Amino acid sequence: MWTSGATSAINLVAYGISNATLGRGGEAARRFALAPGDEIVVTEAEHHANLVPWQELAARTGAVLRWFEVDDDGRVRVEDAASVITERTRVVAFTHVSNVTGAITPVAPIVARAREVGA
Repeated sequence: MWTSGATSAINLVAYGISNATLGRGGEAARRFALAPGDEIVVTEAEHHANLVPWQELAARTGAVLRWFEVDDDGRVRVEDAASVITERTRVVAFTHVSNVTGAITPVAPIVARAREVGA
């Protein structure tokens, strides 16, 4: 699927998860459905384009929005991955490089933890 940019892509993914939660897409989509109490993880550094779709998805599905904190330099506290990304986490969405602070988020530890819990 090609989109006009990251914002469109994020909205499309959130919309698809919402549809799966409503039972659309049949059996193949069931693995993407969210249930009340499931978690969506973002960071405190996210642009609204990567925050609002997840806030809305959480409101529609009963999922819980959680986030990584950032330090005083605006860097994501990836050392908290084990406590932020839990067995209830289903979606993890974060920026790699902030267009505001220039902070670079280490991707590997976040992705490793997300995979560990099946997100």
